[in-house]
Amino acid sequence: MKRLIPILLMLVMPAAGCSGKKDGDDKSRGADKDFEPPYGTKTAERRPTSSGRKTSQPALPTGPALSLTSKQYREEFQADYGKAQKKFKNRLVELTGPVARISQYDDDPAPRVSLEGVPGKTDDVQLHFRDPSQWKKVIPGQTVKVRGRPAETLAASNLELCEVVEVGGGPTAVTADALVAEIAADQKAAAKYHGKPLVVTGEVASAEAPPDDKHIIKVALKAGKPKPTVTCSVTIPLPKELLGTVKPGQKVKVWAKEIYIPDADKVLLLGAILYDATE
Repeated sequence: MKRLIPILLMLVMPAAGCSGKKDGDDKSRGADKDFEPPYGTKTAERRPTSSGRKTSQPALPTGPALSLTSKQYREEFQADYGKAQKKFKNRLVELTGPVARISQYDDDPAPRVSLEGVPGKTDDVQLHFRDPSQWKKVIPGQTVKVRGRPAETLAASNLELCEVVEVGGGPTAVTADALVAEIAADQKAAAKYHGKPLVVTGEVASAEAPPDDKHIIKVALKAGKPKPTVTCSVTIPLPKELLGTVKPGQKVKVWAKEIYIPDADKVLLLGAILYDATE
């Protein structure tokens, strides 16, 4: 398995004046080419490409969905894999559960979302979306409902051709200004965030790729106080997807797995995910 590649995102006060396919994965989407539906499935719709040609889309099973939690789904495969495989084969499956993690490897076209299985007993349920950009709709820790079918080429206990049906409440976002101001005003405020996940929003002041490390991107966000500085270690998306896309003036949202505040001058956002940058 290839390692996740870190990206560094730094929040500071601005200076004065300043084709092997995986299940559910279609690399040709977005390219100006037709593609064949994977796994020999029938097609239910055709979607136009930029050239006007239409591309085949694999169909989901018809009929009522089998609704259960992601934990229950995984437990059935854990108890009797063959029996569960027969039960869910060619069925529309609707799963509800917390987002366990979002991950991406350097050969992945898009991040992958996993719903929580049974901790210490089963693996999580990996989701492969019909539209790869749907990962941006969810944040780790949120309870979501998704619909799809059991995977046909890899483990059937994973779900493919997924779509997000419902998204529960997530953590309240904190602006870079508010985070820095609160910690600067009262060091006791650090205990409120230390060791916990957090969503931070802010405006990009600058972005650069250090010449000595192609795996790192440094982005400065505007903040209202000189101290503390906030450094965010972003693992998703990959550097090749961020280069040239994050620009000054854009608004960004970052989810961090854990906040680490070693002293009054530093706030570290660890294991972070950078969501869309917008004007």
